[in-house]
Amino acid sequence: MARPLIKTHIRGFDEDVLRGGIPQGHVVLVRGASGTMKSSLAYYVLYHNALAGAPGLYVTLEQTAAGLLEHIAGLGLKATAVSEALPILDLSRGREYLEEMVSKVGSMSETAAPRGEALLAVLKAKIFELRMKRNFRLLAIDSWDALELVLEFADRRAETFGFFEWLRDLGVTSLLISEEPSLEAPPTALEEEFLAD
Repeated sequence: MARPLIKTHIRGFDEDVLRGGIPQGHVVLVRGASGTMKSSLAYYVLYHNALAGAPGLYVTLEQTAAGLLEHIAGLGLKATAVSEALPILDLSRGREYLEEMVSKVGSMSETAAPRGEALLAVLKAKIFELRMKRNFRLLAIDSWDALELVLEFADRRAETFGFFEWLRDLGVTSLLISEEPSLEAPPTALEEEFLAD
């Protein structure tokens, strides 16, 4: 049975390129060079789906929510029209915020997990809590690169695979924003390219 499709609402893209949209539940990597409007594209997709009745969650680890809202207002998108259906989880303080959460949770726990695992557990718990509370169907994480830095993956491929599987199990369509390495950077095998749908 074919999966339902999530529209990007980009004229010609859904019909001509995606054959109707993004399969529901997929993990999609939105990758490009700096300044190519990856964040704008991801927010646009979530915004138009929220207007159409499919709630989303935008997680920002680099830009503040205020900065993001200012930017999208400049693009003509009215965030106030979807504020309930498309909240922004502002983790721009990144590691600092997550470590505060780990400290609170850690003081209630008898066993201490390694720092990266504890940070990931807190992030997953927060996203899961919002999933249960708001029943969002689309998720954007801005950016995957910042998240990797915060979480300090020891085994990048295994932990990337585990996180992507967790997103799929969550039952949401995920857009992960990622920077294209510069041409000067040495070539590397980027696990997320192989593990994303």
